[in-house]
This record gives sequence, structure tokens and C-alpha cells, in this order.
Amino acid sequence: MSTSAKRPPKTLKERKFVKEYIKDGNGTRAASEVYDVSNNNSAAVIASQNLRRLNIYDVLDRAGVTDDKIAETIGEGMEANKPISAVAGKDASEASVDFIDVPDWQARLKATELASKMKGHLKDKVEHSGSIVIPIYGGKSKA
Repeated sequence: MSTSAKRPPKTLKERKFVKEYIKDGNGTRAASEVYDVSNNNSAAVIASQNLRRLNIYDVLDRAGVTDDKIAETIGEGMEANKPISAVAGKDASEASVDFIDVPDWQARLKATELASKMKGHLKDKVEHSGSIVIPIYGGKSKA
């Protein structure tokens, strides 16, 4: 289905689904919340149907989730730092004012992974075609 054939969310549940989806981009979670579904597979099917049929991009743009904002946020994440205490040992406490910023490698890695996926450098699934020959002891092959 092409983007032009998609329609804006009309029903209350569709609008609630989009609102939940915008929070974290997790369609399965959004469908579970809105459609009161406890089975993750059912929620995933509902989410897939909604995302295929509804035009959520206009809603995302109105919510401020533009391509530029996404790129800016990922760029900030790729340079993320976190404060740690510069005082070690028994003198370290919450009252300490001696903090330094160090790279937040976990956040940087996640942002880099997201950027790479968006640019098509990483794929969750790899499609392949052809046959794989598995040799079986005794000199025979099974395709």
C-alpha cells in the first residue's frame, strides 16, 4: 500500500494508538495498551495493520517529530556524556560536588546503531536465496 493511499486516524482507538505509538515507536506496546490485548502476537498484528493503513507521518510532524529533529537527536546521542564522581573511595558521596563528564558509550552506541539502520547500513533481517548444501557423513549431500 502506498503512502498516498493511507488515511488519517479516524476512530478514537486509532487516535489513541497513534498517540501511544509516538511515545516510543513501539507499535506492539501501543496496540496492547489501546486495544486491551494481552497476547503480543495479536498486538503485533493489530499494530502492523494500523501502521500499514494509517498515515501517522502527518501526526508525527505535528507532534514535532520531524526528520530534522530525529537527525538532531541522534546526533546529540552520538556525542552523549554522563557525569561521574571524581572522588573515589570513602570520600565519595552524593554530597560531593566533584563530578566529571565522561563519554556515555552505551548511549553513543545506541544512537550510532539507530543512525546506521536509518541509512540502511544495518539490517535486522538478511534475505537470501538459493540452496544450502549440508554434507551428511557417508558422502551424501542434502539440499
